[in-house]
Amino acid sequence: MMGMATEISAVSTRDSLGTRGEDFFPGEWRAEDAIRVCRKNVEGWRGIPKETFILETISGGMTNHLYRCSTTHPGVPQSSVLLRIFGQGTSVCRTKDNLIFKAMSEAGLGPELHATFEQGRIEEFLDDSRPLTNEEMQMPTYAKQIAKSLAMVHELQIPIPRSEPQLLQDLKQVIASLDVNARALLPHTPEYYMEKMEKILAGTDSPIVFCHNDLQEGNIMVNEKRGDITLIDFEYGGYNYAMFDVGNHFAEYAFVYNDLPAGDLGFELRKDAYPSRKEMVEFLGEYNSVLQNGTEPEDMIETVQRFILASHLYWGLWSAGMGSRGAGYVSYMNTRLSEFERISEGLL
Repeated sequence: MMGMATEISAVSTRDSLGTRGEDFFPGEWRAEDAIRVCRKNVEGWRGIPKETFILETISGGMTNHLYRCSTTHPGVPQSSVLLRIFGQGTSVCRTKDNLIFKAMSEAGLGPELHATFEQGRIEEFLDDSRPLTNEEMQMPTYAKQIAKSLAMVHELQIPIPRSEPQLLQDLKQVIASLDVNARALLPHTPEYYMEKMEKILAGTDSPIVFCHNDLQEGNIMVNEKRGDITLIDFEYGGYNYAMFDVGNHFAEYAFVYNDLPAGDLGFELRKDAYPSRKEMVEFLGEYNSVLQNGTEPEDMIETVQRFILASHLYWGLWSAGMGSRGAGYVSYMNTRLSEFERISEGLL
């Protein structure tokens, strides 16, 4: 759920760069800062006149501020880049995030990295691309690609710390960060949910691999001309249970996200959208075809179902910690935890 990017909906800022309001750039950032950092770091852009630049917002970013920076100057290697200005107040380690992005780029599994700087990153802008919709994400044509791409991600060896699985690390961190007000929002104590998570994991058998950890539709780009997909936004990536990535992805089938004002979270739960057993088997078959692990998809179903539960539990607790941002997060917390309780009746 983190890093939600429901769709790329650019808003042109072709007016005077020096007169934008406070809401366009976060903190002390201004259009001039964006142009300066792009001119300095993008190949072929040094010395290009400022008046040839166009800045556009990219809607839907929840933890980061995203902009398309373009130039009309002729003869440059690329006319557009994605400028990512990191959001504040998140648990993301930006050094780790940049290492992951660089590794994904070098492996050909993500956008090209142009440059990093203290407050953000400059990335390849994926022309002719947009995020998948929730409905598209479930279509066989795209589901097969997602399964294979995820398997290729799971094969990577990323040079980041590798100790306790990311799910447990993050859950402990989330619980430790909950203040009195956040704890009061929960139907049960955090300790209750930790015990439930331990029960989920006790019945699973999943290797520890490098995972995306947030594979929802906003983080899957499709090229509208070629029809191929690219997984993006690995900022919460890390070594984790492989089947958490799959179970979390399947849990996202049931959620459609939309933007709300002031950074709040809008969503719709569709209980009838969870994948069927047949759809799970087909997805896992494509996944296994890349890994060539000899595992039967049917033998993986129970483990995946348990990680669907783990996804609901984790994101429910995460949302409790975000409750101060708006009522949407509180509603999301209640929905995720309710889904956890409802589905767990037949599994735990």
